[in-house]
Amino acid sequence: MRVAPQPPHEESRLAALRDTGLLDTEPEPEFDELVRLATLVCRTPFGHIGLVDRERVFFKARVGFPLAELPRDEACSAWVLLGTEPLVIPDLGLDERFQATPGLSRLPVRFYAGAPLLTQQGLALGALSVLDVAPSALDPAQVEGLAILARQVSARIELRRAARQQEKAHAQLSQTLFELANREARLAAVLDTAVEGIVTIDGKGTIQSFNRAAERIFGWAGAEVLGRNVSLLMPEPDHSRHDTYLRRYLETGRAHVIGHGREVRGLRKDGSVFPLYLAVSEVRPCSRGRLFTGILRDISDLKEADRLKREFVSVVSHELRTPIASIRGALGLLEGGAAGPLSEQGAELSRIALSNADRVTRLVGDILDLGKLEAGRLELFLQPVSARDLAAEALQGIRPLADEAGVPLSLQGEDAQLMGDRDRLLQVLTNLVANAVKFSPLGSPVVLAIHEGPTRVRFEVVDRGPGISQQDLPRLFQRFQQLDGSDRRLKGGTGLGLAISKALVEQHGGTIGVQSEPGVGSTFWFEVPRGGPSTAMERENGLPR
Repeated sequence: MRVAPQPPHEESRLAALRDTGLLDTEPEPEFDELVRLATLVCRTPFGHIGLVDRERVFFKARVGFPLAELPRDEACSAWVLLGTEPLVIPDLGLDERFQATPGLSRLPVRFYAGAPLLTQQGLALGALSVLDVAPSALDPAQVEGLAILARQVSARIELRRAARQQEKAHAQLSQTLFELANREARLAAVLDTAVEGIVTIDGKGTIQSFNRAAERIFGWAGAEVLGRNVSLLMPEPDHSRHDTYLRRYLETGRAHVIGHGREVRGLRKDGSVFPLYLAVSEVRPCSRGRLFTGILRDISDLKEADRLKREFVSVVSHELRTPIASIRGALGLLEGGAAGPLSEQGAELSRIALSNADRVTRLVGDILDLGKLEAGRLELFLQPVSARDLAAEALQGIRPLADEAGVPLSLQGEDAQLMGDRDRLLQVLTNLVANAVKFSPLGSPVVLAIHEGPTRVRFEVVDRGPGISQQDLPRLFQRFQQLDGSDRRLKGGTGLGLAISKALVEQHGGTIGVQSEPGVGSTFWFEVPRGGPSTAMERENGLPR
């Protein structure tokens, strides 16, 4: 007996067969009756529905046929898979494909006719077959009847396969919904126990969720705000501007709030306004369209504590000024010989005391300046400023210190015009250049460079000093920070100069920073907008100029 070749797309066919769930199942009346009808139409004693598996043929329904399965190589059904029309073999004993087959010795059939069982994709899963022990033939009407009955069997198999797939999909959907419900329940529990307020809004600014911390912060119940515009939680002018901000972000993808944390003002249900720290991010991707999450914290207590601290420092600093001035005056008189000539040791002690009195005076002045900056009470007097004149004046003021230290100073870059407070920008430049001089070795130059951009002017102070390690850079502009080092502490300073410089630059709408490499040197830089701080603020907020 010749072995039937495999039909095209065998693996897909086998996968579709397994999707039916009919292999190795019990007989069912709906299939048995169709086989019975096929034997009546074709006038044969035997019939079966054979499902052709990889190595065998499983007979799902049988009439007069004693075997539950056959090896695939011995079954006529395997040949039916090769076509789409019924296969009729009048005498198996005369067909070379089936001569000497073991199957004929077990059940000596001589006549076979089978019609393929096709899926909607044209894959043959098996055959509806009729058999006889004697050679026979079918007339055209019987062949057509067998084909029609095969299509009925195929339709029922397809229904079974579709129902099974639907059951799988339903089970998968139920599992997915269960997992989503659990996930949402866990997420809701996390959100409700979070210390920070968490509010989500859609692309129209409509509140979609409002956790318990947000309820405590704003005094609104979640049910009261869901579905309402988030501007409900904002005082003016943000209340009126919010929709404009959101629309501009959706159109351009740029906003001063999205992706950044910042201090804003919130509006409680009782109408009170309070300081709020807000960080907003966009949820991507989101099946519900554009969705934004705001994480917020009421910083009223922090602001109040900070205010009390600033007031305390301010009061103490003011109170210190008078006695310090008196002490300094007295020391100056002593050093000038008002109480008679001093011994060499007394003169040295007087000089040390006078130097420390000057240092305390500078510290008090720095603390007062920083307090005014943080409180927003330091007013800038804006005027047109020549960047090169400003830089030259800063170098001129530091030149005596540089000459004493043996550090040459130079100015590079062309002139640029900007709007700013001349005295405050001079204060920043003087501090940066003085620091560079203090930490530069003998003979090492300090360069002050000016770079003009389309909208900003950049100042750079470059030195070849010891440099600053990467771990020290983040705290360099913090208050009262003096980095550790063999000679840094010996250089003195209040630890407030860079903090004040940072605050002054930021009040101008600019930025300040440093690049440094240990053993190579440092470059301290700051940039300010040419049009002044109001222009920078308008650009940041996306407002028209």
